[in-house]
Amino acid sequence: MKKYAIIITFVFLAGLIRAGASNNKSYMEIFIAYDQITMSDYNTLIQQSRDIYNYYGISSQFNRMDTAVLSEFSYVYNLESLNSGTWGVYFRGGRLNAGNESKLFYDPATVFEKMTSDYSVYYGGFGVRKYIAAFYVGADACFYLNSGNREKDIIYYPDGSDMLTIEKTWNTALYGFNFEAGMDMWLNDKFGVSFRGGYRYAKGSIDINWGPLYGNEVTPQNVDYSGFYIGAGLMLAFGNDEKEEKPVKTDW
Repeated sequence: MKKYAIIITFVFLAGLIRAGASNNKSYMEIFIAYDQITMSDYNTLIQQSRDIYNYYGISSQFNRMDTAVLSEFSYVYNLESLNSGTWGVYFRGGRLNAGNESKLFYDPATVFEKMTSDYSVYYGGFGVRKYIAAFYVGADACFYLNSGNREKDIIYYPDGSDMLTIEKTWNTALYGFNFEAGMDMWLNDKFGVSFRGGYRYAKGSIDINWGPLYGNEVTPQNVDYSGFYIGAGLMLAFGNDEKEEKPVKTDW
């Protein structure tokens, strides 16, 4: 219910802004970024497991979850003309792709256990920008959501066949904030490229269900998507430029 309320609010605000800015430029941006994330609880568990197995001489390949890939669509409304040193508002939505894979080995060539984790989340948000020529600074609030997060652990026999599968699941729902700066470079009236970077603050808690094998036991864990990001995007302006006034014809 909360998710639908947020979406309806975004659409309502977009309609109000669009109605009051019919002669001003707006544009869409497709953005890709390299993203740092924190994930302290997850990485602590990974490090502890790695240390234990290494202590007993068991070959392991446990990977931390320190980075993610951000893919996003933004819709920007400038309150005056494009790059006129004024304010703009924007809506953003996308996916923060955060996954990881770790392995244990019988020997260097034979996998004993493979653990695949998916902490990816979808998000939507609303914010404001302050333009100074082609440069801007901005801030927004976002809501992060995914009801399909999971970790799948498969244990194998030495011949490679499956011995046991453990599948943990959880829902993610949390709020966050972004603070960023960027630059828009328009190649013509309709098309351009952009560069931006910033910092995201987004953390909360999840309840991990260990599945039927463990009696659906639930354990809490903190998740932290906070970190710096940097990337680039393509911009496409829409046809709402101010129309040029046509000269008035006279007889003299």
